[in-house]
Amino acid sequence: MHFSNSAPGDSSLPILCYYINDTNQLQLIRIGNASNWLLERIIFPGQRFMFDTLPDALLEIYSHSVSEGLLLTRIPCQRLRVQEKTHVL
Repeated sequence: MHFSNSAPGDSSLPILCYYINDTNQLQLIRIGNASNWLLERIIFPGQRFMFDTLPDALLEIYSHSVSEGLLLTRIPCQRLRVQEKTHVL
């Protein structure tokens, strides 16, 4: 994974994301639209994966179905962003 130095508040700062493979198939996940950013992993069924990426990135999920062949799903990484919870004392 790679990102360049950016000013605070810049939309090119990375965000922390979380993805779970809730299928019974192996999946290949990758970031497909962020220049100078590399992420490509095999995710096993039930595996959870946390990663950093740019806010406008799309997670591409490749899986295989016997009846439908190769399937591609795209999810905006903003939807996978980890939200920090604050505790009130």
